[in-house]
Amino acid sequence: MNARRHPRSANVYDSLGDGFLALGEPNAAYVCFAASVSTGRAFPDAGGVVPGRTIAPQSLIKMARVALELGRSAWAPETIPDRAEHECLAERAR
Repeated sequence: MNARRHPRSANVYDSLGDGFLALGEPNAAYVCFAASVSTGRAFPDAGGVVPGRTIAPQSLIKMARVALELGRSAWAPETIPDRAEHECLAERAR
């Protein structure tokens, strides 16, 4: 619900990624961290308390860690698919 209300907040997607990690769902976490990176790059000053320019680098590190855990390469920030935000929210809806 928070991500739907604040779609330009990188912090929202980063928090969803953290939640998925806590639930043992690294694939969903990976997509949410990617969504955080792309949102933070697109809207660097959005996000309320913590701006996207602060969250995006942290999410990029988390995305790389999860990718390593999954045995895959992390997306480079400029290659993150536009669908990442939608997929993150779709994972949450499951």
